[in-house]
Amino acid sequence: MESGASNGEPQTLGRSIGVLSGSALVSGLMIGSGIFSTPGLTLMLMGSAPATTLMWVLGALITFCGAASYIELGSMFTKSGGDQLYLDSAFRKPLGLIGFVFTFVCVEPASIAANAVVFGEYVFYAALGPKADITNPYIIEHLGWLERAVGLVGVTFAFGIQLFSVKWALRAQTAFTWVKMMVLGLISITGLVVLSGVTSIPRSPLWAEGFKGPTSAQQVCSTLFRVLWAYDGFKSLFFCLGELKNPRRNVIVCTASGIGMVTVLYVLTIVSYFTVISFDEAIASQEVLAGLWGLKVFGSTFGQIIIPVAVAISCLGSAAAAVFPFSRVIIETAHIGYIPLGHLWGHIHPKWGTPVYGLLLGYVLTLVYLLAPPPGEAFGLLVDIVGYPNWMFTGLVLVGLIYLRYTAPGLERPFRVWLPLTYVFITVAIFLTVFPFVPPLDGHILSKSGVPYFTAPLVAVFIMLLGIPTWYFQYYQKIQDAGGIVEDEKPTQ
Repeated sequence: MESGASNGEPQTLGRSIGVLSGSALVSGLMIGSGIFSTPGLTLMLMGSAPATTLMWVLGALITFCGAASYIELGSMFTKSGGDQLYLDSAFRKPLGLIGFVFTFVCVEPASIAANAVVFGEYVFYAALGPKADITNPYIIEHLGWLERAVGLVGVTFAFGIQLFSVKWALRAQTAFTWVKMMVLGLISITGLVVLSGVTSIPRSPLWAEGFKGPTSAQQVCSTLFRVLWAYDGFKSLFFCLGELKNPRRNVIVCTASGIGMVTVLYVLTIVSYFTVISFDEAIASQEVLAGLWGLKVFGSTFGQIIIPVAVAISCLGSAAAAVFPFSRVIIETAHIGYIPLGHLWGHIHPKWGTPVYGLLLGYVLTLVYLLAPPPGEAFGLLVDIVGYPNWMFTGLVLVGLIYLRYTAPGLERPFRVWLPLTYVFITVAIFLTVFPFVPPLDGHILSKSGVPYFTAPLVAVFIMLLGIPTWYFQYYQKIQDAGGIVEDEKPTQ
């Protein structure tokens, strides 16, 4: 750990992330609840296995476009901070507004909470089997809250392992990543064996049915939200880039290797799911699709217990992976003055070398997202609440990248992205920002539990708007009272 406590400078963390742990951080956050929980939802939206698989391939291509753009930013700014740093560097007027609002929205706690929800669902699936087989009336009535109680235990563990040692947190993350990759590898290889016809396991008719009917723009939008949420972890390394060894070289290696491995595993896993599970089964199973797959392929012992437990561990590992960069965002924004009591939240423990109070703040925020949504729709709402502001700000980050090409041409850029890739990503971001407010074509404004379709994006917009007066009183006014800052100052690396 490096510390500036003795000379009055902000405390910082040393460069302890190598190529292996950096790649594990990228793939570890990407492989989480998304690939185990969203395929059934995406199949329901797209209507057929081929169309759904193409959406997952499209999600990978879009992710590579965004990752290439972020690598240019990471090669320019080798400090921690991620989106907040890039937004502040590109959009310097009004002073700190966009970066502040990004921080205020706090998308990572919702992502951690979503992983915790699925963690709880798979723990209960391993313990009690499918929901249809549960006979205890109390459990049936309170299952949603019981799953979230287990998720709370998972959240506590995910934050707890980050408290005492950066080195051991990275080692735990690498171990979680290997477990996740082995689970996806098992599902992928088994699916290919079943597809070849050499086993007695009956194959699903999904592939033989081919494409089915037209798909609306809103269905495509909703599908992309869920697919790209599963790929979203590619940005995790950029939030803690200040801890990466040889960042200008390793950011390319870690990001490319992490995304490449995950893409191959994701596509093969989707093929495996749809080779075994029928359309109706996928819709009925929803978030525990991988549990049903294990039951049909390996039977009641290994398939219904071991596979769901391994999936639950994967979701827990993804939550832990999200905690690591999120705590670094808290440190950076605390140093800038974006959050009250910044000296407290940005404090690095002198013995453990970790942001203890920042982690506790993140833990409390995550609990709010975990416990606030109504039972039965927690996962879908959390994914959408994460997705909407995430795509809006990601699009703004890449607009800022293009803007910096013209306003700061002298900044060192060891890596330069081919700008059409950036334009593709920005176009997708605009699409995913606008279409959540378009009414469904079937006229169903309310969900089964009475929640309007526009709830998640509206909540996100409300939080962002609430961030503007907070920015003014918490940051801008204080800066002006202290004598102000030169707002046209060039961004620094």
